[in-house]
Amino acid sequence: MLGRRSGYPHSETPGAVSPHYRHSAREIRTITERPPDAPALPLGKMRDLPDFAAIRCNRCRGENAKIHDEHLGATEAYDSYWWSYIAPYFTRDFRVAAIDLSGMGDSAWRAHYNSELRAEEIRAVIAAAQLGERPFVIGHSFGGFMTMKVASQYGDTLGGAVIVDSPIRSPEEEARNPLTRPPMGNKRIYETFDTALARFRLMPEQLCDNSFIVEFIGRHSLRRAENGWVWKFDSEAMGSRRFGEPVREYLQAVGCRAALIFGEKSALVSRETASYMSSLMGPRAPIVEVPEARHHVMLDQPLGFVAALRMLLDSWMRNESAEGADYIG
Repeated sequence: MLGRRSGYPHSETPGAVSPHYRHSAREIRTITERPPDAPALPLGKMRDLPDFAAIRCNRCRGENAKIHDEHLGATEAYDSYWWSYIAPYFTRDFRVAAIDLSGMGDSAWRAHYNSELRAEEIRAVIAAAQLGERPFVIGHSFGGFMTMKVASQYGDTLGGAVIVDSPIRSPEEEARNPLTRPPMGNKRIYETFDTALARFRLMPEQLCDNSFIVEFIGRHSLRRAENGWVWKFDSEAMGSRRFGEPVREYLQAVGCRAALIFGEKSALVSRETASYMSSLMGPRAPIVEVPEARHHVMLDQPLGFVAALRMLLDSWMRNESAEGADYIG
């Protein structure tokens, strides 16, 4: 989630690249090489949330947008560390916060989960992280569906919503090639940390050239239990009930600017899927395909993803400046 800094955009020339933005893959590696007990971003916990669930978020200094995502990992590890090497690329112009939704990462578990609670968690983090008026919300995979929910219910309070490789297929495509629902069990206890880490996989399984990022996320997806090591996520948080959510209606009802970013080689979002989602979002919603990326776009092509997201946010903010803050694209 991103909250805006005053005076943005800074460059006088549209499309100009500030020296601050000239990061490299080496800097991403530096961020991800921190040990598990040295998180890349300062941590915060907020307890003023529905049902008193303690929600953790990672925060970066900045001022005007907001990134949130709980991501699907191999053994189903979803947490804000998926964003921790992406967020620093936005801190010059934005205040950034990444959330662990309840039942994921280091946030508390609930007896029951639904999108209404998720939307309130996101809103609570926006307020607690002081992201200001009209922040941007970005969500990947399952986080993208929750982004649709919060943008459909509270879109008039947001500057925009970016959905990253979250599939909503047409009935025809789903009938031809139905998606397999992955198992969500989380009961195995591993004797050692290294044994557990060796079992970490991306889901859906895919190749990733940036293995150091995958290892970084895996290391932050484990917690110590009484008899060994277990994955942090609550299997109930991503249970089968989530497939009953009316995400198609959420997407159609989004009340702010919206965009879709997807991977060229994604196993979940095909070009046909992207085209169908575009029809639900309307002709003014950008659809951006990241070359060579699979479903886990920010792992496969982190710099390409950063460039695409910067372009979207810059375009939206320039449009706001030119046409007024009440413009909705």
